[in-house]
Amino acid sequence: MINLLVTLKGILFTMGLIAGIGPQSLYLIEQSLKKDPKLVAAFTCCISDVILFLLSAIFIGLSRNTSLIYILDIIGVIFVFYFIIKKLLRIFLENYNVELIADNDNTKTMIIKGIIFTWFNPIVYLDIFVVIGRMFYDYRGSKFISFFIGTIIGEVIWIFGLTYLVRIFSYKLINNKKTFLILDIFTILIMIFIVSRIISGLLGQTIQ
Repeated sequence: MINLLVTLKGILFTMGLIAGIGPQSLYLIEQSLKKDPKLVAAFTCCISDVILFLLSAIFIGLSRNTSLIYILDIIGVIFVFYFIIKKLLRIFLENYNVELIADNDNTKTMIIKGIIFTWFNPIVYLDIFVVIGRMFYDYRGSKFISFFIGTIIGEVIWIFGLTYLVRIFSYKLINNKKTFLILDIFTILIMIFIVSRIISGLLGQTIQ
């Protein structure tokens, strides 16, 4: 039976982690501004991310290797702290300049770029395998499935939500600093919750 609360956690964790202007998001914004009619870029990035989520759930979430989880915890704490500091600096420095490329791409080029911006993006692996993968480990049975479903829903909401919002509001939304400010504050709050949970797990393992 699906646990709706755990599914909601999966949605919020995923959206809080991947919501931001990284290489993949910038690429999606570019293609959205060009009015990609078949949503090729969005589907390519979304399918690629879902495959990575599945691999993370299988190889990390279902793993019972406590040493691996301990290492992931330490890496995760370092990464999330770096992530939070980076977001805070952007808020205080108001560094919200988004540079977009205006070239038009054909379908094949969009698919290739979507794959590159996902599979060759180290940030994606840190997000999905280190942080979200660690969260998979905390759940069993139906809760594990519920959390996995939540991560996929969160991914779909972000990818296609970003695509349609950019299409609707175009440069008005992208050039509005408040948009990114709200996004960053939401992300920081989620990250603080995640890092506190990871540190709590680390302290528990140390005490034992």
